[in-house]
Amino acid sequence: MSLKLNSSGGGSVTLQEPATASALTLNLPAVNGTVVSTGDTGSVTSGMLANGSVTAAAVAAGAVVQVLQSVKTDTFSTNSASYVDVTGLSVSITPSSASNRILVTFHIHGAYTNIGMCQLVRNSTAIALGDAAGSRQQGTVGALHNSGDPNAMWVFSMTFLDSPATTSATTYKLQVRGESATNPIVVNRSVSDANTPTGLRGISSITVMEVKG
Repeated sequence: MSLKLNSSGGGSVTLQEPATASALTLNLPAVNGTVVSTGDTGSVTSGMLANGSVTAAAVAAGAVVQVLQSVKTDTFSTNSASYVDVTGLSVSITPSSASNRILVTFHIHGAYTNIGMCQLVRNSTAIALGDAAGSRQQGTVGALHNSGDPNAMWVFSMTFLDSPATTSATTYKLQVRGESATNPIVVNRSVSDANTPTGLRGISSITVMEVKG
């Protein structure tokens, strides 16, 4: 037997019983809110209702669950010949499922005297690295400065899909290093940092997106 509800606007909603010999039970949430439908057949799918909200089970694989970003607008400089953290270029994300992945996108706007290198770090572990090979330095991205212009600036950028396999808070950060202790690497400015119309100050950022597995 169907149940017809007449609306105040003159229309109506009909609740139609299923054509089945089984005894079915539909549990409605004990909260105020709106029943969510699939949008195509009008039926409610398994896992769609939780306190009136769409649950993670209803999100398709590959969908973006959450997005976080850190933007650095001030400058940074180091003469270190080993990797050091770039202050202000880290972001923490707590995955909602251990099967979800984290898409990391970053860019560092900066300069260096000779050679500059950058690596992506998850918590305390460097990731997205090239293979080890002899005495060569591993890193995520790097470049040789060969313009000879002290006002020149470069961009380190990368997109990497990580699989942290955790639901704990996870921090992604960026580290940089120069060629030696006498060759600095700077962020968001040129090496000379000239106070002229050609002396640029830029920004850098790191963005993380949780992707449904």
